[in-house]
Amino acid sequence: AVMILNGAPVIARVTISPDPARTEDLLRCTAEEVVDPGGDATTVTYRWLVNDEPIEPTTPTLGSDYFTLADRVLCEAMANDGEVDGAPVRSAETTIANTPPTLTEAFVQPVSPNQENELRCAVGEVVDPDPEHAMFLMTYTWTVNDVVLEGAEGETLDPSQFGRGDTVYC
Repeated sequence: AVMILNGAPVIARVTISPDPARTEDLLRCTAEEVVDPGGDATTVTYRWLVNDEPIEPTTPTLGSDYFTLADRVLCEAMANDGEVDGAPVRSAETTIANTPPTLTEAFVQPVSPNQENELRCAVGEVVDPDPEHAMFLMTYTWTVNDVVLEGAEGETLDPSQFGRGDTVYC
């Protein structure tokens, strides 16, 4: 007689999303194609590593409190069928990228221009989630009547670029 032993479950691959991962993201570790040779139900456990060091959360998600700009993050997943652990499988390493700054607002000045006024794009506060690396290069795009003006990339817009009744955005 031959006794059939319980086979260990297998994970085909492990991924981290989003890709690219940024400083403000919630990371998700996904174990893909989890198969148990005996057809048993499986559970997956997770382990996160940041800069090659294991960290506390053992959940499939990792919040931005655990990493910063340029950290190297990977996750490891291991399947279990209630009796046997499968081999741990690691994701590819992802390096945390810069989160682009955002503007609170951009508006055209003067508020009620005439055809002779040069228009200026005024901006509100710049919000940067990575302030330790804050260096801003402001770029501008001007739109007249829902058409982007090619070559109009400065802070101001010459009156020759718009006319009476036009709708202008920056």
